[in-house]
Amino acid sequence: MSQLDEIPSQKIVVAWIEHENKILFHKRNKNPYLGMIGLVGGAVEKNESADDAIVREISEESGLKVKDLELSGIVEEVHPEKTNFIFVYKVKAEGKIKPNLVEGEIVIFNSSNNRKPENLIPTDDIIYDRLKNSKINYVLIDVNTANSTISASERDFPRKCVLIGNFKQHLPTVTKIAEEFTFHSVEILSPKHGSVINPNDEFIIFDYDPPSFSERDIQQLVLMKMESADFTYLANQDGYIGKSAALEVGYAYARGLKVYTATKIQDIHSEFVTSVATPNQVVDILYNK
Repeated sequence: MSQLDEIPSQKIVVAWIEHENKILFHKRNKNPYLGMIGLVGGAVEKNESADDAIVREISEESGLKVKDLELSGIVEEVHPEKTNFIFVYKVKAEGKIKPNLVEGEIVIFNSSNNRKPENLIPTDDIIYDRLKNSKINYVLIDVNTANSTISASERDFPRKCVLIGNFKQHLPTVTKIAEEFTFHSVEILSPKHGSVINPNDEFIIFDYDPPSFSERDIQQLVLMKMESADFTYLANQDGYIGKSAALEVGYAYARGLKVYTATKIQDIHSEFVTSVATPNQVVDILYNK
C-alpha cells in the first residue's frame, strides 16, 4: 500500500488575480480559516482539469472572466491527515466584480506598495512571498497542526535533482542512479521511491501519484520540480529515450536548465545536453572538485 493510499490527497487550485492594476484576494466566510484572507480558488471537481477549475472558481467567487492564465507552480502541502496539491496560477481577469457572499468577500489590494495583506492564510502567505518575486515552481510545505505552524521545507540537502528517462525500460537503472546521488547528499525531487502500477502502458504511473491526477497533471508536477532543481539527470542505457523524456529534455533546454546524461542520446542534437557524465562525475562538477 502506498503512502497516498493511506493518506488522502486533494487537488486544489488558487490564483493570484490581477484586475484593473489591483490584486484580488478572498476573505473567507467559513471554516477552515474563517475570517482570514487568501487567494481565490477551491477544490478541483471530478473529471475537471486544473485550468478549467480555476476559471470556474474565479467566475463563481468574483464574477470575473479570465483573460489570461499561467500555471506558476505546484505546492505540495502535507498535513498529518492529508496532502493537498495546490496548483497556483497567475491570472489576468476582466469584467465587473460580483462576489459570492456565501463563500466570502473579495478584498482588493494595491500591489504597487511593499505591504502585503494582513491575516493571510499561512500557506497563501508563503505563496504570496514567492509570487511577489518570481514563480512558485515546486514548493513542499509541511504543516504541523499540533503547534499551528507552517513552513516551506528546504530540507538539509545542498543540491536537488530530477531524474528523467524511459522508466518503462530502465527503472532499475533510474533507482540505482537515485541511490548514488542520495549517497552524495543530492535530493531527488522526482521520481520518489515507489512501484509502477501500469507497466504495460507508455506513460508510467507510480503508486504514489495522486489518484486524482491526470497524466497531464503528473507531467506538470515533474516540470515544476525540474525548475526547482539544480540540475536534471537523464537516465538511459542505450541512447533511446521515450516521449515524456524527450519533452522534458526539450523543456529543460528551453528553460536553460542543466541536463546531464549517462550515455549519448540518439536522435536529439547534443546541444540539448550539458554533459555526458556519471553521477559521481556530476557531483564533482557541482562541487568543483
